Amino acid sequence: MPALAHLVIFDPAEPITQTSKAQKSFQNVAPPNEKAPRYAYGALPEKADYFVLVSQTCDIARGVNIEPLVVAARAQVVKAGPRLEEARSSVRYFLLNEKTGLVVDISYIVQIEKPLLLTVKDPEYGPLNADVARDFRYWIGNRFSRPAFPDLYVSAVTRPMQNRMRELVQAQNPITEIRKHIREVRTVMPSDPGPYPLNIIVLLDPTGDSAEEAAFKTGAVALFGDLISRTDRSITAEPTIYPVLANEWPVSEYWATEPLDLDIDSGDLFNE
Repeated sequence: MPALAHLVIFDPAEPITQTSKAQKSFQNVAPPNEKAPRYAYGALPEKADYFVLVSQTCDIARGVNIEPLVVAARAQVVKAGPRLEEARSSVRYFLLNEKTGLVVDISYIVQIEKPLLLTVKDPEYGPLNADVARDFRYWIGNRFSRPAFPDLYVSAVTRPMQNRMRELVQAQNPITEIRKHIREVRTVMPSDPGPYPLNIIVLLDPTGDSAEEAAFKTGAVALFGDLISRTDRSITAEPTIYPVLANEWPVSEYWATEPLDLDIDSGDLFNE
């Protein structure tokens, strides 16, 4: 959807839409008076080309007397290249449309009163397909449910892997092509003190083609073997890389592990 030129200040004590103040730009400005509610104050960034609704569809469909607001995230079209590739492995960015390069930035979110949506001209509805919709739902949930790994583990394991992934992506190394087929990466939750376990479970998209799936597993082992080589092995146990099809991984073992997010963005992707 096109971005709305509205600053949204929501006060539950006031009738719906009376607190929607039209602005000439998206610049953040101070509330009109000291009594204005500041806990729900915000605006979409000035450079936002679009916003994307991230509320659940059931909440969008509910009446305004029950659910008066929807939540929207900043989005913008990013040109093809290494920066766009970063949106494939980020907890901040999500590549919503491969064809147009539309990327969602979940670090900028705002509440919008539902009646304002009626002012939007020519809205687009939903992701391109069911797979994108599934991945988008998971990505939003994962953004707000990331595990808290020990600081030493982050500096010795996850950060070096992220830095190496960034190097490979920016160099357009073919070894990173496998990322398109990785649904999720998980690991055993480490605890202080070390040595920390370094068990990498790579969940891959099943295709039904045994030869293709075998190639995916080989590619995953190659990529993560390279990434692990940059970790501080002095405080980790012997590493293992376990590539597995997502539909073959037992639920009990899934919930015994935690997501390992290799977020490789290095700043504001939209301003690069």
